[in-house]
Amino acid sequence: MSRKFSLDTLTEGIRHRHLGQQNARLIEKWSRTGLLRGLDGQNRENMAMLMENQAAQLLRERSTIGTGAASGADSGDLGGFTNIAFPIVRRVFGGLVANELVSVQPMSLPSGLLFYLDYTYGTAQGSAASDYDVYTSGSSIYGNPAGKSIQAGATQVGGMYDLAGTGYSRVFQAGTATLITSGAFKGGTSISLGSVLDATGSDGKLIQFDPALATLIEDAAGATLTANSYTAVVIQANALSASSTQPADMTAVKEIGLFETGGASPYAAVSTDLQGQGKNLLNIRRLNQLVEITPAGATGASVTGITPVSTITSLDSNNIGVLFIVSGTNVAATAAATLEVQYVQDPNFTSASGETLVIPTFESNFGATPSPEIPEIDIKIESIPVVADTRKLRAKWSPELAQDLNA
Repeated sequence: MSRKFSLDTLTEGIRHRHLGQQNARLIEKWSRTGLLRGLDGQNRENMAMLMENQAAQLLRERSTIGTGAASGADSGDLGGFTNIAFPIVRRVFGGLVANELVSVQPMSLPSGLLFYLDYTYGTAQGSAASDYDVYTSGSSIYGNPAGKSIQAGATQVGGMYDLAGTGYSRVFQAGTATLITSGAFKGGTSISLGSVLDATGSDGKLIQFDPALATLIEDAAGATLTANSYTAVVIQANALSASSTQPADMTAVKEIGLFETGGASPYAAVSTDLQGQGKNLLNIRRLNQLVEITPAGATGASVTGITPVSTITSLDSNNIGVLFIVSGTNVAATAAATLEVQYVQDPNFTSASGETLVIPTFESNFGATPSPEIPEIDIKIESIPVVADTRKLRAKWSPELAQDLNA
């Protein structure tokens, strides 16, 4: 009498797999052999799975390596190997230091996928104009490159590698740049206008002796190149804000982006070897500093000192400025450039009606078209294929070895 089987019946063990129950059955099975003695928790589950994988491999080899007879009878050598194969797995894997340092998970099949999460910026932030961003949509929070490209190796820039990625969720405003001075000391006592920075001396202090930048500057100087030339630019801090109701938060000075959006400029976007965040950014944001200019009231070539100050310093004085390390491809006068800045707005209350006690100026109103726009983070699930590489092993053993392994 024939029976009819539905697809649900035939695929029951495939569609409804309960890994917890499978692990419990494997642990119970291999516990009876005594090979799991001394193990607990995750190590016990891992060892049971490895033993099961070894048993499956021996079954496959039984039909291919045997005596060659049509019946597929066991070879004497293979039969003897089974007596030491499982103790070897128990001794070797159980003693690996990797079990104490990293997460180890045996594969239940010859191939599988290793999944990981990648978080990327969902929206651009600090956009001064089209294609000018402090944070670029689609770039990884962790670092470049994003997505599956990271499998080829990280470039150690972008994301938190840039040491300036804490302001993404803040509200950005556009402001003007009132230039105080630009150039480099070049070993002198005052600013040399239009000059590019050295990696040592007074100029080295301005770049905070950043090793990556210093290497590029020295390599470019040795080869008489201008592609990796950098200039110090100082703008007036109290003139940075777009308006009195939108002051800049100087505690987030490293979030300030400098752009040149109109006309020709002696500047260029920062090298991707130094900074991965942003688009068409002129400054290396991790090197931004709040500074004091000396002597008081000095501008241009009359500036003899640029000294870092605390980010909570009062901005009432015109001598307080923001120092940027800017990428420049030549030594043209900085003052000729039209600069625009994007800064983080200070989270202060500005409304006299009291409405900001509920909705502060630095938060969204959560409307249908929210203002300010709510920054978004995209979560991507990526995977790496993992394939087991089978290798042949030729082993010689004696009855004494088998006794020692089973002892």
